[in-house]
Amino acid sequence: MENNRIMTFQELLEYRSRKQNDEILKGKVTADLFGEKLIFYNNNTKLLEADLDVSTINIKPNLSETEETVLLNAIDRTGSRTPYRCEFYPSASSQNSTNFSKYGVKYANIDQNFADNPNFSTFRDWFNGLLNNRIIVPDTCILQNHYLSKVLLPRIQDTLKIRIPRTVILELESKGNLEPKNKPVIFSTFNEIRKLQLQYHAQNFPDPIRGEFQANFSKIIGAGGGDRFIRLEIWDYLKLFSGGMRSLNTDEEMILLTKDMMMASAASAEGLDTFYLCPAQPKKSYKLTNLNQLVTELAIGFSKIRIEGLFKEYDVCCEGIWSGKDIMDWGLDRLRICSSTPGEPR
Repeated sequence: MENNRIMTFQELLEYRSRKQNDEILKGKVTADLFGEKLIFYNNNTKLLEADLDVSTINIKPNLSETEETVLLNAIDRTGSRTPYRCEFYPSASSQNSTNFSKYGVKYANIDQNFADNPNFSTFRDWFNGLLNNRIIVPDTCILQNHYLSKVLLPRIQDTLKIRIPRTVILELESKGNLEPKNKPVIFSTFNEIRKLQLQYHAQNFPDPIRGEFQANFSKIIGAGGGDRFIRLEIWDYLKLFSGGMRSLNTDEEMILLTKDMMMASAASAEGLDTFYLCPAQPKKSYKLTNLNQLVTELAIGFSKIRIEGLFKEYDVCCEGIWSGKDIMDWGLDRLRICSSTPGEPR
């Protein structure tokens, strides 16, 4: 295979299929030329094994804390860290409402159905009942882990009203500039935002952020204070539509979505209804839901990975970021792909 080809992993699989068929027609090999297990490496470190026969991902032991975090986040961005649970953190006014008592606060496994529940039988019913046609406002970690496109929207299957705070975009930009190692995932998150805007009509908050806030934002992020300013932007927007006064009922117009329990608790205490969406505790095995997405996210998270088992005669290296990667490459999930001698990283 020609080295340094820019292509999607799906296109690589199609190339493999054509090569396999050609070899079979020539009578050189049998149909089981290619194995059903793929092994993923970061340099010489074995990360995980994907068993295509039973559709499972098995994480290898003895990874460093950093490697395991990057790996789990990559799996998370494919929506595969099941089961996911969702909890509702109500404001005081919502907690006293009839709607709240009808639905409760926790959906322990969003893929589980309840045929005998008179109020809701699916996660979609539960979520929409509490959402009550309000605008969803994702925070930074929700967008960074692709929870809207990979976890929530596929299960809700409805058109949600999504509004993205400008403080989230500023926070992502600041994190990318402060920590260059974060840039691949930050670029991926900006790509996620564009996809939400194009496919689901998500909109940014309309009003410009106050100038003094922008000037000091890098210091704010460095001190770990970005979350409170995301909430402040939500309240500023709600005040704009309530005569300049913060109303006890304005939280009914928007609802925050976060993966951070502290963010959910603080928002609830401030009077803002919040959904807290999170994955299962770290496990050593997950269901393989989409091989293309898994390879793409691993290549982005680690910048470069090596795959053993895709071809018999050589391994494949996939780069998630390279000099010259443009906005269309991000939008189409393209990788830079080359071959290497089995067992030798390039």
